[in-house]
Amino acid sequence: MQLGLKNRLRLISLLPIIILFALSSYFVYNSFINYKMAQQLQEKLNQNKLLNEVVGNVARERGMSSMFLGNKTENILKSLNEQRKIVDEKTEKYLNYIENNELLHKHTSEGGNAACLTCANMQ
Repeated sequence: MQLGLKNRLRLISLLPIIILFALSSYFVYNSFINYKMAQQLQEKLNQNKLLNEVVGNVARERGMSSMFLGNKTENILKSLNEQRKIVDEKTEKYLNYIENNELLHKHTSEGGNAACLTCANMQ
């Protein structure tokens, strides 16, 4: 099969364009995947920050509870009740965050909620 001069010139001019298009498509796709991974990492960091607040306040409540058991005074009871309200607020804020954030959930068609690690941790 003989290629004419016009067809050879088309082939020579289109081949580099096709190669450049394929390479640029690969890099765009790779950048998109990295961007999605960075978003998920940011959401995990935000989740860990909220969880750290919950754990810190629970530890503070535990300390106040032990103080109240050792010395039952009205001031310690008042502080303990305020700390319990703070713990409840932080816990509610954390649970709302992980329930409503789509990036933290990875539901698959096979397992549904059972395969999602975030949903399992919430239970």
